[in-house]
Amino acid sequence: MLGCRTVRTHRLALGRATGTHPMSLPYRTGLPVHGRAFVTDGAHGLGPNSEFPTERRLMVPVRTLDALTDARTGGPLPERVDFVKADVEGAEPLVVEGARETLLRNRPALLLEIEARHLAKYGERPDRLVARLSALGYAMYVWRRDHWHPVDHVTGAHRNYLFTTTPPEA
Repeated sequence: MLGCRTVRTHRLALGRATGTHPMSLPYRTGLPVHGRAFVTDGAHGLGPNSEFPTERRLMVPVRTLDALTDARTGGPLPERVDFVKADVEGAEPLVVEGARETLLRNRPALLLEIEARHLAKYGERPDRLVARLSALGYAMYVWRRDHWHPVDHVTGAHRNYLFTTTPPEA
């Protein structure tokens, strides 16, 4: 993929448990809005996606990152994970929950999109997600003026947050 020998794609969603769940794919003017699709497992309604006139439900396989990296069960990913990027429209806490062992074993950096409006449909809040990662030894950073700055809470000024167990390099 794009000349990256260590990058692999998998046609599945990450979550807190393995299974098959509906994914809501919103439509606007007859076209799918892929960037706002989300797995509905654990969600209470459409949240901000109620702005779209229609949606389509697709059944998708859901796996945990822990299951994908578990060599004992034949997980398809290497046991070592160094970086995780998740923009899953509010289901970030579910991805983290399903990655707990991987996070503790490998200590990968996490780049998460965090927006209160999307988390709310899962009954979550940004401060609880940050506290959960902090309890696992992670600190939070935002990119500003060409380098990472430590922050202690999510604000409306940023969507993407880096979580690491060691300070990021400039």
